[in-house]
This record gives sequence, structure tokens and C-alpha cells, in this order.
Amino acid sequence: MHLQRIVMPSGLVSWTAFDDHGVVVPEIRDFVLFLEARRYAPSTVRHYARHVVQLGNHLGALGKSFAQLTVPEFDRFLMTAVRYGSSQASAHARIVPLHQERHAGSVSLHNQVLFSIKGFYQFLDQRQSSAVFAEAEPSVPMRVIPKPLNFDL
Repeated sequence: MHLQRIVMPSGLVSWTAFDDHGVVVPEIRDFVLFLEARRYAPSTVRHYARHVVQLGNHLGALGKSFAQLTVPEFDRFLMTAVRYGSSQASAHARIVPLHQERHAGSVSLHNQVLFSIKGFYQFLDQRQSSAVFAEAEPSVPMRVIPKPLNFDL
């Protein structure tokens, strides 16, 4: 999976993610559109998308999808993403450290990765719950219509 910059004819810049077969990853593309609609800064959108792609590569190395992420796997991803950066995070997905070492990364990078993944999963949860509500039958209260008055004498 890789992140690709898109330059619109109007000059606006956006981002999308492609899987290994060159197909757009709809979850990430929708997340980027959601961030842009909420007027996040372009650099924030880029970094959030980059961290979500990192997570996708990490999960892909483990043979899992976004829905199959567990807390221990996320902790390991967070540690490798902060320590090794974007280039080697997926390469270390299958390596389990025997002795825990101190993180070499900064606290701000740790928080940035954490907030981007948290925002992504909140977006997925919100999208799923709104889809459930869209499929449900709308509940319309029934009103009692009064009978017309009979003026025949």
C-alpha cells in the first residue's frame, strides 16, 4: 500500500492510497475526503493519511485488515512507527522484541501517530453507524386525524 498525491486542475492537492494491485483503498480515500471537508490543514491531512497507510502496511505484513487490529498489535505498530519511521515500520511487523527498549522517537511523533489512527477508527465507526441508520426504516409518528363534523340536520 502506498500514498499518492493528487493535484486537481484547480491547484488543490489531495491524497489517496493504493493497494499492491493499484486499486484505491476506499476507507483511506473516504477518510482523507472527510478530513478535507472538515478543513484540516493540508499537512495534517498528509500526515494522517501517511500514518494510516503505515498501519495498513503493518497489518498487511501480518495478513490482517483494519477491522482485525488488536491492542497488542497496535502497541507494536506504534512502537515501530515512532522508532523506525515510515520506511521500515511494515518491515518490522513480524519482529517481536525480547527485551523492551526505550523509544528513540519523539513524544510529538508518538502523539501524531496515535491521534491519526484514533481519528481514522472514529471515522470508520461513525461511517458504519450512519450506514446502519440509513438502512433502517424511518419511524414516523402516526397522527390521529379528526373526523369531519357533520352539519346535516
